[in-house]
Amino acid sequence: MLSGKDPGEITERFWKETEPRFFDALDNVYPVLDKPVEIDQIKRTWLEFLRNQAKSLFDQYTQTELILDISKAEKIIKERRNLLIFTGKNTKKVISLLGLLMNDSKKEKKP
Repeated sequence: MLSGKDPGEITERFWKETEPRFFDALDNVYPVLDKPVEIDQIKRTWLEFLRNQAKSLFDQYTQTELILDISKAEKIIKERRNLLIFTGKNTKKVISLLGLLMNDSKKEKKP
């Protein structure tokens, strides 16, 4: 379980495992700077990758399947659900932080 683990170890591992894809996303954005819908898709793909990495690390470090105490398992399940909500593609905070387009903004405006 996570208790007893150094949070810095998890942070460092997350960074190390996601940094190359971040720079790949930046490389993909540059050629389409004038195409907001394409930039939005690149950001969403990157966000989905981050979400999957966070879930994977959470599951590895909590090892829920090894917990015999029901109250601890329930707490971990609740925290995992909170992680998924926080990192969800429809979470207002995520949309704001990444500058994602809202559904009605995704249609290219014709001149």
